[in-house]
Amino acid sequence: MATKAVRQVTDGSEWFMGGFNYAWSPDGKWFSLEIIGNGHDPYSDVAIVKADGSEKPVNLTGSGYFSSQPRWVLDGNAVLFLTDRYGMRSHASWGSLNDVMLVFMNKDAYDKFRLSKEDYELQKELEKEQKKNAEKADADKKKGKKKDDKKADKKEEKKDIDVQLDGIEDRIVRITPNSSEIADAIVDADGESLYYLSAFEEGYDLWKLDLRKKSTECLKKLDTSSAQFDVQKDGKCIFILGSRIMQKLTVASDKMERISYKAEMKMDLAKERLEIDKPVFHSVSNLFFKKGVSDENFSFIENSSEFKGLI
Repeated sequence: MATKAVRQVTDGSEWFMGGFNYAWSPDGKWFSLEIIGNGHDPYSDVAIVKADGSEKPVNLTGSGYFSSQPRWVLDGNAVLFLTDRYGMRSHASWGSLNDVMLVFMNKDAYDKFRLSKEDYELQKELEKEQKKNAEKADADKKKGKKKDDKKADKKEEKKDIDVQLDGIEDRIVRITPNSSEIADAIVDADGESLYYLSAFEEGYDLWKLDLRKKSTECLKKLDTSSAQFDVQKDGKCIFILGSRIMQKLTVASDKMERISYKAEMKMDLAKERLEIDKPVFHSVSNLFFKKGVSDENFSFIENSSEFKGLI
């Protein structure tokens, strides 16, 4: 943002139509994204790629099923995504059931996730004690330092994610107890609970899975036709955004609060349809097999007054 420099991260060869979901890692060094490997359109895989564009995307799933909606969780030590690999399959365009999956970036995060509830509690106590000792040692070290030195120390606190690609395919875990129609999912900052929006009866409702006890509960009947999550930077609150709702969930207490708002927007519907049309023409023109069709003939249709009159 400071330099206004533009960098191309992917070459577009692994996606064919429309847009795709992607997410920036907490350390700013990686992207998780959807790709279509080996021309297997429309089945998408989940991949990671270095943000500097120096390397090609690494396909993490390669399953032949739909894998989508990647999201960084656990301080960047894992990528969460949805897949229809285990659920009811779609054979007529829609109807697949999904599961929530985690792919761990390193063995330490994977081993920690697999601990039993008792071992995990012991690990937490050990980490608390280590953190307390480290903070005390850090405070003693900083005594007498100049302001400039303290600023430099703060910058060094941001840790790079340890991405271990060797054996990463063996660190993919299914975490939902059963397949369902899922709109979105997120793991809390402590890695103890999975929150997901699932539709079992009618619309999507908010569900919570305790990842240690393996117990599931419906936190809130939302009955909404669409919804998605966004999370506060510190992970203490999760925002639920949807067609009829905007609510805030406090993770510590599971308390829900409705967010009220008032917004008005005037729209030029004709201009809006023209803007929607641009990416459609761009995508479709790239799919023509015959050379030359997508150059002059197709752009002539797009720019013709008759076509614009129809819009």
